[in-house]
Amino acid sequence: MSHENKLNLSWDENFYLVIEHGVHKVVIDRPPGEEGMEEHVGPIDLFVTGLGACIMHVAAAFLHRRDIS
Repeated sequence: MSHENKLNLSWDENFYLVIEHGVHKVVIDRPPGEEGMEEHVGPIDLFVTGLGACIMHVAAAFLHRRDIS
């Protein structure tokens, strides 16, 4: 069974970065200070959230393997 992992990045008509992966879609807003910002998550927020999610996942896996609640 073949599994393709495609990631598509594009700009929409509102100059938002649209990231699509399978059925998932993330819209990234323009940097703070530009008109129309904060309708979607910003690039810095996404970076920090992604980093935090990675750290939480590794920590949870570590604790789970050692049967620590």
